[in-house]
This record gives sequence, C-alpha cells and structure tokens, in this order.
Amino acid sequence: MGTTFANLQIRSDCSALEIEKVLPGCVVRCLSDGWTTIVSEHFHVGDIQKAAKKLSKAITPSVMSIEYLDDDMLKLSVYRNGKTLTSHIAGGEGYGLPRTLGKPAVFLEQFGFEPSEIILLRAILICEDIGKKIELLQHFLGVTIWIDHTMLLDDPEAAFCCKRELPIIEEYINETAIKRRIKNQTKATLLQEFEGALIAVLGDHKYLIGVPPYDRYKDCYKDELIYTFIPNGTLEPMLDVHSFNHRSGTGILSAARGYIGYISFLRSQYYVFDYTGRMVSETSLGGNIINPFSILEDGGFLSSHNSGKTLREYTQRLETRWEIPYMGFPYYNNNAIYMCRIDSSGQFSELVKLNRNGQVVASFHLEYDGYHGPNGEFVFDESGRVFYYCSATTPGRPVVKIFVLTEQLELIRELDLEGWSISVALDSRNYKLYVYLSYKQLLVIDTKSFRIIYRKKWEEDSNFFTVDSYGRALLITGSNTIEIIDSQLNVISRHRLKGQVLSEYTNERGNLCLLTGTGGEHHEGGAKKMMIRVYEICD
Repeated sequence: MGTTFANLQIRSDCSALEIEKVLPGCVVRCLSDGWTTIVSEHFHVGDIQKAAKKLSKAITPSVMSIEYLDDDMLKLSVYRNGKTLTSHIAGGEGYGLPRTLGKPAVFLEQFGFEPSEIILLRAILICEDIGKKIELLQHFLGVTIWIDHTMLLDDPEAAFCCKRELPIIEEYINETAIKRRIKNQTKATLLQEFEGALIAVLGDHKYLIGVPPYDRYKDCYKDELIYTFIPNGTLEPMLDVHSFNHRSGTGILSAARGYIGYISFLRSQYYVFDYTGRMVSETSLGGNIINPFSILEDGGFLSSHNSGKTLREYTQRLETRWEIPYMGFPYYNNNAIYMCRIDSSGQFSELVKLNRNGQVVASFHLEYDGYHGPNGEFVFDESGRVFYYCSATTPGRPVVKIFVLTEQLELIRELDLEGWSISVALDSRNYKLYVYLSYKQLLVIDTKSFRIIYRKKWEEDSNFFTVDSYGRALLITGSNTIEIIDSQLNVISRHRLKGQVLSEYTNERGNLCLLTGTGGEHHEGGAKKMMIRVYEICD
C-alpha cells in the first residue's frame, strides 16, 4: 500500500472554534499565509465530501477537499453552500472513477486568484504525474496539501509552511513544451481492444479478466476468463474460471510453469490445473489458511505460515516439503530461492540462497553502518549474476545500495548512489543497468566496469518498467504515459496510452506489447465501460 491522506483547505483565516463546532474532533491550523488547513482522524478517502459539504454550509468561504489514495489517485473538489462546484480527478480509472479535468476558472474564482493565472493552473491539472501535480499545486496555491492528522503529529508545524512560487510552474511549462517537440521514433499501435475489467494478474502472462455485465448480488461478472498472450502479442481466452466455480474474492488464483493453482476459501480446497484446464489434483486445506507466493515446477508452491513466522514449500497435495524461519519475500530463480534476512533492529542484514530442500547453501552479510528496510529487490541476469538493491539510511545521508554477486553470493561489486527510493531495469544482453533515483535522476551503469556511463536530470516521478529487445528502456510516468529511452538516456518517443499500463510481453516480431486496463469490479456496477487494450510499440 502507498501513501493515503485526506484533508480540507480554506483560503481564509477562519475561526477554529467555528469549524470545530461543525466538525467535532478535527484539528484546525493556519500553516501557510492566508490558508486554514483542517485534518482529522475521521477524514477518509471516499467520504470526506460529507464533511466538506457540511462545513461549506456553515461558513462563508469555499471549501476544498483533497483525497489521495495509494500514490496513484488524486481528487480535488470545491464546495460552496453545500454544493459541489467542480472536481478534478487524476488516476482514478483503477478505482472506477472517471478521469475529470475540473474547471480551472472555478478554482481561480472561488479562491481569489487572478484570471490570467488560468494558463498556469490548466498546465498543472493536465500534468499526468500525480506526485508532480501535487508539488506544482502547492507552489500555485501557496498551501501544503500533502498532509493529514498523523503527519501533523510527527513533524513540526513549520515544516508544512508553504508559499506561492509561480516561477517554478513557469519553468515546468517550458520544460514540458520542450518534451512535446520530441519527434517520436516509434509508434504505439492499438493491437486489440475489448470490454472487460482486469481482476488479477496471475503470472506467466496470464490474466483474470471479467466481462460485463457485473452481477452485484453474485459478486462476479457474467464471464470471468483467464486470458494469455499468444505469439503475435494479442490476448486470447484460455480458460473459463466458472468451470471450476471460482468467484472473485473467495479464493486465490496464480499461474506459473505450466500450472494454475487455485485456493478456494469457500470449499477449503486447493486445486491444481494444467494450462488446458484439466484438473491435476484436488486437496483439502484441512482448515489451514494458506497464501501462496509462487507456483513451482510440479504444481507445488511457496507460502508463509504461522502468521508469517515461517516459510514452507508445499507439494501440489499440500504436503510440507520443508519449513524454515521466514526471512523475507522469496525470489525464485534457476531452481533456487533468494531472500534477505533482517533482524528486528534493522541493523543486521544478510542475503541467503536456499536450495529446493530449504537448506541455506550460500549467504552474504550486508556490512555497512546504517539501516535498511525489508523492501529490497533481487534481479538476475543471463550470466548468473545476482543484483540486490535497496534504500538505506547511513550516517548523515540516505543512499541506494546495489550489491552485485555471483550465484554463490560472493561479492563482485558494491555501489552507493545518493537518493532514497529506486527502480531499475536490467539489460543483460548489452550489460547495462538503468536506474531511476528519487531525487529525480536517471543513470546508466555499465555492468562490466560498474561505472556510471550516463547521467541525466529527470523532473518527473517515474519508474523503469522494462527493457525491450532492442536495448531501449521503458519509463512509466503517471499510470499511462510511456517514455522510451535509448542507452544514452535520450527520450526517443513518448506515448500516452488509454488505461493504466499493467503488464508487458515481447511478441514474435521482437516488439514490446503493453497491456492496459483497470482493476476489477467496483461499487458502480463493474466493468460496463472498462476496456482491456493491448498496444504494440514498433518502429
């Protein structure tokens, strides 16, 4: 889960007593000049509009609500006299919310800004990067909107003081104009489009997709099918999950290595199917609650047990092959299991490699002064090298640590990069590691010499997604904008796709295919207007 918060803002120095009478238990602060900020433990994404409407009936100034969900949805609404004047919604497609630009003129009028500033506000509202949008909004409005009651408890109030800084927005507009002048060297061709909702990504290029209409009483779609990519890069239905009485929310489906595993909570059974839909085995769970991590070659799987205290490998008949103390999320590669073990203090960390008998056959102690959390990730290249990267706190500064090791976890090289969070894409064929750092910088590291060979400032909040068969890296900005970058960090193409980019596949022509869609059923009636699309990126 990502960051989530909700708050109310008023462009006026309002009486705290007056507001607290309307919204008991709220916290009212004037943190920035000319603004009143209201937070409360009772404010939640999805229902803060009730509080906003109630308050707007009781006071003269307009009220703005801010809702931010899981780092990928932002909703701003303006209320006056109990009515909604306008709303702006970004990234809400995955939650069944329509993309809504909002009326910039209403924001300006209700909060007393100059009409001529509509150019600046419109540029902010069409920004596709939600994190960047919030940053720009704070510079435009002159108030901190990234705030809730817990943040106010953790940090001094002075940390939330904000001022209007319009030149920053003008600089952003100029940089955006330069990007728009990029002449695309690739095309994003729509290969396939059909009505449906992506319910789950199962693994091995298999996806559970619901085809409307959605039956709210039965809590399922008319048809729920497992689709798979075929060589030309389109999706093809392979199995109707109604055939084995699967229902959304009542079980866990996963696919890998020729098998589909299905844990049914309702029937307390574990089923294994092959990719033709033939049942291979059916076993009672025996009252156990099991959550599989990944399907193995013979239809067995890895799972945590005893409330996350142990890691087990089960056979497809739910026999326990082995059990060890649970250390961290397991990564499966070349018939071995890799994990990071961290003690409760966060000071002792080691990487371990397990064989298929659950025995530790290699380990590497991460020796440095500092702390890192449990969210490091493993990447493996074609030559057998193991890359482990994590965010860490060392004396005086946050860093990103990258450890390059042999298959036996012998250290080849350790790299320190200034920053906090990170995403990477590994190009094994051309010996390059693409790195995005949180302080807005892109790097290319030569994985032979381990030198940084290219470095570029990058203002958007993006993530490396993959590297295509031509050695070009793919960045995702926001939920649906892709930027294709060559090995020297030049942006050669920029495409805005419809829907959220969810998965990728390389087709028989060597071209990258991208699956876009939205996440599953929702209260408004399911997938009636949800679309699944596949794009092919070609020269």
